[in-house]
Amino acid sequence: MAKLGTLHCFPTPLSQGVVRDYMAPGMIETMSGIDQWIVETPKTARAHLKAMLPDVHLPSMQMASIDKHTSYQAKQLLEPCLQGHDMGLISDAGSPAIADPGNLVVSAAHALHVPVKPWSGPNSIMMLLMATGFNGQHFQFHGYLPHDKGERKHALRNMEQHTSRGVTQLWIETPFRSVKHLEELSQALHHNSLLAVGCDLTGQREWIRSMQIKEWKDLIKQGEHQKLNKRPCVFAIGKPGE
Repeated sequence: MAKLGTLHCFPTPLSQGVVRDYMAPGMIETMSGIDQWIVETPKTARAHLKAMLPDVHLPSMQMASIDKHTSYQAKQLLEPCLQGHDMGLISDAGSPAIADPGNLVVSAAHALHVPVKPWSGPNSIMMLLMATGFNGQHFQFHGYLPHDKGERKHALRNMEQHTSRGVTQLWIETPFRSVKHLEELSQALHHNSLLAVGCDLTGQREWIRSMQIKEWKDLIKQGEHQKLNKRPCVFAIGKPGE
C-alpha cells in the first residue's frame, strides 16, 4: 500500500504585523514544502500564506475552499493525501477546525486513515481563557450564540448558571456586532457577574478587560466600549478558579 500524505493543520494570524511571533519552530519549513491547500476563503488564505511565506509562488499553489456544507466532498478534497502528498488546512483566522468548517475535513481524514498533524499557534479562545483568571479546568466554548434575541438571552442565562458551578463559558461574535453585543450583555447578565472581553488578540491594539457587569455598565456610559467597533472579540463569563 502506498504511503499516505499528512494533513497539516496550520494556525493563521489573528492580527496583522505579528505573523512570525506566534509560529511554531519548523512550521515555516513544513509549509514551504506544501502546494496543496484546503482553505476557508481563497483570497484570505493567499494573503495569510504570502505573509507567512514571503518567498512563496502563490500561482503554483492549488487551493480548494470549504464551508459548513463541504462534508459530502471532503474525501475528494483529500485525494492528494491518498496519493502520498502532504496537504495544509488553514482557517480565515487562528486555529483551523475550531469554530470553522475545517473539522469536516479532519473527520474525513481520520475515516481515510490519513495522518493528521496539528501545529500550535494563536488561538483566541485559549488566549482569552489564559488572560481572564477564570477557572481553566472546567470550561465550555459555544461558538456563536443564537441569532434570535430571545434564544440568545435564554442561552446567556443558562451559561450564567453554569458559571455559578465553576464552569467558564466562552463564545465569539462577528466584529460588526461587538459594540452592540457588549451593550446587550450589560443588560442580560447579573450585575455581579464577571465578564471578560479580549479584542484584537496578538495585535498592536490588543485589549483585554475582565470585570463585573456593573463596571462594564460604567464603561459603556462613558462610551469607552465604542473602541471595540468592528474589531474581532472573544467573550467569557466565569469566576476565579479555585
